[in-house]
Amino acid sequence: MKGHKISLIIVFLAALVLPLLFFNFDSEKILQMENRRVAQAPELTPSVYLYPKALVADTESYINDNIGFREFSAFAYQAALYNGFDYYADTHYLQGKDHNLFYLFSDKKNPESLPPAPPHSEIELLECKNNLEILNEYYTKQGIPFLFCTIPDKDEVYPELYPDSVIRRPGVSRLTQIAAYLNQNSDIDTLDLAASLRGKKSSTDMLYYKTFDPSHWNGYGAYIGYQNIMYRLKEYFPDLAILDESDFIVTKEQIEKTIPGFDFTFNDLGDVSYKYEYADKAAHPSAVLADSFGTNLSGSNPGEGPISSERYAEYGFDRGAYYFRNPNCDNGKKLLIFGDSYISGFILDYIAESFSEVYFIEPNVHWGLAREASDSFAPDAVMYEIVDRVYPLNFQFVLLKQFGEMDSAD
Repeated sequence: MKGHKISLIIVFLAALVLPLLFFNFDSEKILQMENRRVAQAPELTPSVYLYPKALVADTESYINDNIGFREFSAFAYQAALYNGFDYYADTHYLQGKDHNLFYLFSDKKNPESLPPAPPHSEIELLECKNNLEILNEYYTKQGIPFLFCTIPDKDEVYPELYPDSVIRRPGVSRLTQIAAYLNQNSDIDTLDLAASLRGKKSSTDMLYYKTFDPSHWNGYGAYIGYQNIMYRLKEYFPDLAILDESDFIVTKEQIEKTIPGFDFTFNDLGDVSYKYEYADKAAHPSAVLADSFGTNLSGSNPGEGPISSERYAEYGFDRGAYYFRNPNCDNGKKLLIFGDSYISGFILDYIAESFSEVYFIEPNVHWGLAREASDSFAPDAVMYEIVDRVYPLNFQFVLLKQFGEMDSAD
């Protein structure tokens, strides 16, 4: 074990020293994507004696920008730190217990980014409620059920795995706080998945990725979330079919890419994927993913869908929008989802198995289309899902007000 540590230290030092022998004379091209000038070699002027720290900083910048094998040396440096000293040097992640990484929306140098965020005031909670009620009222007036669904970050489900070196604020996340406030003070149908996910925790099966993708739940956590969402939607449509465990073959596979941004690591960190495959592949998937909204909503010729592809192109819809048709589901129900990658990247195709049509829009792409999409799709139910880590970006109350303002102008 001692020899192993010594070899890792040698690799670590080599990663720092060897690249200095190979300067990259094409660094200008490399840094074009960063939209800045390449650092120039510092000049040795008399001012150096007055400001020696500036010389050190300028020299460091010059080496960083012009060093050879930049990508390789960065990888070697990170791998040596992580495997030799159990430290992941990325400001957007915190390293917790049992090799768990926790994603931060900002960076760990900013105390305000450490979870849970400072709680909302009563005035802020009231504003949240009032603006969500604009959406709720808009749909309920048309007899369309509206469901507001909140998903917790990994740290709220696994606070015991958070690093002891970081003192967490007391209380719950602001999104869980909002959900509790809505359940007590409004008629908005609110589903908070935090309690359900915590109730499914076990000592053997994680609900979120340990290291591979710390910003998302894994296949097992996604399935738990799917079940909870579908049983709530079933309250609107009692005949709604829901996939259960018998519909899947579940396998656990070791993940080779165990650190974000890197292809491998020297250690086995125990992160696994939970792969859900349809047991009856002839029957599933029956829902068909049509082309992205940005190109062709109908799946055949542009312009045949509820909103033309040209109209979507005006909004820059090159991602974050999906349309499923299900010819094998004859319930005639349409579901419109405003959501994020927790839905689109994991369970959207499962949900589409239970509806004739499913439309998905990612709000942080463009809320401006929300009213038009709602009117054009004529959904039978609408779900607005949001995860805690994108809550500050996604929860745009001013744009939500377009529903109320447009009604008053009609």
